Amino acid sequence: MTLRSRIFIALLWTLSLIAVRTWAQAPNPQIQELQKRLGGGLVISGSDLGFRVDGSRGDVPIGVVVARINGQWVEVEFASRVKTAR
Repeated sequence: MTLRSRIFIALLWTLSLIAVRTWAQAPNPQIQELQKRLGGGLVISGSDLGFRVDGSRGDVPIGVVVARINGQWVEVEFASRVKTAR
């Protein structure tokens, strides 16, 4: 394989990555309409724990876990723990 063909393949690959990233970040009109109606991110919740939908990839909702603290939805941060194998 010549250097010119390798450069061409690398350029095509880079352009395809940029195209896929742009397509994946395109806003979903259905989610945007729900967010407008609700005045913010859509929260699917129980009484004090929920999931805030920030967008979607195809039919899969993308978002974060939130908790209700003093009536406000606050993003949850998980502590990472490593358990040793026995």
